[in-house]
Amino acid sequence: MKSRGRHDARKKESSRLEPELKRHGLARWLSKFGLMSRTEAEQCVLQGRVALNGKITKDPERAAHPELDRILLDGRPLKPARRIYLAMNKPEGYITTSQDPAGRRTAYELLPPNAARTQAVGRLDADTSGLLIFTNDTEFAARITDGKGDVEKVYVARLRGRLDPRDRLRFERGVELDGQMTRAARCNLLESGEESTCVELTILEGRNRQIRRMWEILGYAVLELQRVRVGPISLGNLAVGRTRPISEYERATLTVNLRQIR
Repeated sequence: MKSRGRHDARKKESSRLEPELKRHGLARWLSKFGLMSRTEAEQCVLQGRVALNGKITKDPERAAHPELDRILLDGRPLKPARRIYLAMNKPEGYITTSQDPAGRRTAYELLPPNAARTQAVGRLDADTSGLLIFTNDTEFAARITDGKGDVEKVYVARLRGRLDPRDRLRFERGVELDGQMTRAARCNLLESGEESTCVELTILEGRNRQIRRMWEILGYAVLELQRVRVGPISLGNLAVGRTRPISEYERATLTVNLRQIR
């Protein structure tokens, strides 16, 4: 009976640990460890630079786990890269890609030298300035970009003309984009005049050019747009074109104020 009891206990313990030791594809581990992007990781495996349990494998989707398998990258044991978390005040005119065939300036050119392996979390179009987050921590990035829409994104926008209160309510209730209604939002009036209106906008989504498209549907051109906050991470007084480390407190409280918009 005691033996059976110990067996059941081990079974329960194994069941409890199983989700933590779930095997994933080799390319995903390289990306998850912050060593390179997912595309770079797939090419790395295809080039034969990764060995699994003593044998070179060229299958990026080959299932493995660093705690259960011996994974070597260029002959060295796979180890997570040092985690990097940066907030940037992106200037207008810079795009959010690492390279551009057209030769346009990219936000990656503004990163410090030690941030070469980081990736932007989401994007800001060339005409939008403000807070842009870079990291090599894929789990942290996923908390911001996942489809649940739990993290607030706050912008300050200047619209052409005077904002009709009815259109302000329409923005907050949602408009149809690509056949789907946008989620509830907030629109706080900051400044109003005949020529333009300044508003603070809070959304829980991040669709392509969402704010500009929403106001276009409502009949307003967005003259200026700046992102000032993502969850607890604020732009503050960070100079244009500069970066700062994201604090441990900001990372820990990323999802504290979830679903504040009703």
